[in-house]
Amino acid sequence: MKTLTIEELDEQTGRWLREVGQHDQVIVTDQGHPLVSILSARPAGGKAGFGNRVLLAEYRNQMGRLGGGTDSTVIIAEDRDRRSE
Repeated sequence: MKTLTIEELDEQTGRWLREVGQHDQVIVTDQGHPLVSILSARPAGGKAGFGNRVLLAEYRNQMGRLGGGTDSTVIIAEDRDRRSE
């Protein structure tokens, strides 16, 4: 994590936005107080993508409550077989 002032961000916005990828997160301060957090779209040293996603707690909890169901390919095959009879 890197911290910089709002003045530093104003002077070299492009540079700092490119550097976010190296730090994962940059905190911008105003008069010593945190103002905003800029997060990298991809983890440092990693690649952006579906495998690196971060799930929201609510979504993760909801997924945990869901049980397994019927595979959609089975449902489609059964429907197709019914039509051919």
